[in-house]
Amino acid sequence: MMTDTANSVSVAEHTLAFMLALAKKIVEMDAMVRNGHWHERLMRDHIDLFGKTVLIIGFGRIGARTASRCVAMEMRVLVYDRTVSPEMIRAAGCEPITDMDDGRNDPRCRLRADHRYGRRHRSSRFRMHSLSENKSNDKPV
Repeated sequence: MMTDTANSVSVAEHTLAFMLALAKKIVEMDAMVRNGHWHERLMRDHIDLFGKTVLIIGFGRIGARTASRCVAMEMRVLVYDRTVSPEMIRAAGCEPITDMDDGRNDPRCRLRADHRYGRRHRSSRFRMHSLSENKSNDKPV
């Protein structure tokens, strides 16, 4: 295994874990059960990732692996990357976008994974916004 790709699978899986934790309200549900309010968890709504839209910024090793996992979960995947051809993005089952703001402003897009690498972006960063129906309640996690 090459060292420059050693953790790309782990980071992609971790990104998906964050998405699932937010959609299924894992932290909130865990706190309820630990505090003895296990019955209240049945009254809480959770959101399925199926059919949801995610914006992946950067389609390198990590972004491409994150995208493939999202496609496998039958999510709509928007990809912004200035250096990767739209054909390559489409071949992965994703939808290329040429303007990052189009994805950010898409009313259906509630999840964003930023996997850029470059002078200003030295490491992979993950930003996820709440999956609430009211976009004004969206908060970075």
